[in-house]
Amino acid sequence: MKRNLTAEQKEFGDLLEASSVKKERNIEVIEEEREENGQTIVELKIGKQSLGVIKLNSRINRFQALLPNGSIYHTNTRVEAVNLLLRDYHLHQAN
Repeated sequence: MKRNLTAEQKEFGDLLEASSVKKERNIEVIEEEREENGQTIVELKIGKQSLGVIKLNSRINRFQALLPNGSIYHTNTRVEAVNLLLRDYHLHQAN
């Protein structure tokens, strides 16, 4: 069945379509590496906002990803820790 839309209905549909399309943004993530008590610590930042900190826990030979809210996660690799911090940021960022 074919329907003819009024100009107002067509305009409303076009507005809905345009508002549902998200534009991609490139965001620069900075890795700041520093030494604390002989241990290398990596802090991920976007601008001045910290996404969290990554440390190597040599006792258990795993990486710790420390979120800004205080949560600690253990990962097998540094890349997994970075991805965890980025996922958490994207999950909780305000749009």
